[in-house]
Amino acid sequence: MIQLTRTRLRSDLDDGAIGRLADDFASTHLLRLPAFLDDSLRAAVDQRLVSATFQTRVEKGMEIEETIVEPALVGLFTLVLNDPRLFALVDRLTGCGPIGCFTGRVYRRRASRGAGDQYYPWHNDVADDRLIGLSINLGHEPYDGGVLQLRAAASREPIGEVANTGHGDAVLFRISEALEHQVTPVTGIAPRTVMAGWFRSQPSYLELVARETRAVRRSANRAGRQYRASRMSA
Repeated sequence: MIQLTRTRLRSDLDDGAIGRLADDFASTHLLRLPAFLDDSLRAAVDQRLVSATFQTRVEKGMEIEETIVEPALVGLFTLVLNDPRLFALVDRLTGCGPIGCFTGRVYRRRASRGAGDQYYPWHNDVADDRLIGLSINLGHEPYDGGVLQLRAAASREPIGEVANTGHGDAVLFRISEALEHQVTPVTGIAPRTVMAGWFRSQPSYLELVARETRAVRRSANRAGRQYRASRMSA
């Protein structure tokens, strides 16, 4: 088992088991990790989700998903997933090469109310030095639909699919120009709520934090200048 806690990565896999999982990933480009979040981490996530606010994400006039507005929850995942031990294990399982950081978001999708509603078509996520995708199911209730599918980009031949409906289970999948993926529309009553993101070759986690800190400072400085200008003109 590979399991993430609030303080460390826990794994009881020996070299043979890791090698077999790596072989599976090499052939399907998918790997399911049951009970990836331990009980304590799941409880912490559940507590934050109860009162969380979501906002609708729209692209080209189409409602894609509802993204969480909850810095504390995203921050918690940012801390626990940017673990060098996890990076090393993901590299062994997928052969992706050195990992610099993990970035992601929490979102949910509900059953579609119309054609294409809360659904994102085939794409490859190739951008920002992404290597491996990660999706963690945060919902208690099993959802219908919402199946992660992979296909070959050139031939459009299906490669594999997985319905990741277990609370705290996760899926790793390869990011490549040769591959495309999609999540099929949710069809039942229960929404699909996930932490989704990417292991990236760069920047390093420390550089990522430094960049975000500089961005926050610039934003605060702009707000301060605007406030002072408004006071002077009043």
